[in-house]
Amino acid sequence: MLVRLLIVDDDPLMVELLQRFMEPVCSFIDSTDTLDTAKDKARTEQFNVVLLDLNLKGTGKEQAFQAIRTIKSYNTSVIVISGIPDAHLKEDAMAAGADAFVEKGSDLNSHKLLLAANIAVLHLPRDSFHSESFTEHVKLLQQMVAA
Repeated sequence: MLVRLLIVDDDPLMVELLQRFMEPVCSFIDSTDTLDTAKDKARTEQFNVVLLDLNLKGTGKEQAFQAIRTIKSYNTSVIVISGIPDAHLKEDAMAAGADAFVEKGSDLNSHKLLLAANIAVLHLPRDSFHSESFTEHVKLLQQMVAA
């Protein structure tokens, strides 16, 4: 089974970092910086997992929450990664249908991003793992933590 991941973030450095984290366990990784494109891609390309930043340029929280609902309707797991300072954001994102929420730190090598990558992996279908690719993923995460 192909493991398909979509990263929705308007920070190119964040997209690159998440791609590196997820390459060992994904058959296909795509990215976009808009909610409209994310919804279109989720509908037409059938992703297993979407890593979604809520703080996209020109987009409000409510639009992002609606996008979560739309993306979820295509049997896709949505992991929200956000650095918006809001005490209720996690609860609001989960109420909107997110499968998980990870707070994004200001440090791009944050352990929270490693957590986000691992949460995404947990939401992938178990039969999609090849022991070789999963082992490589674990090695990469260990190297990132050690750095």
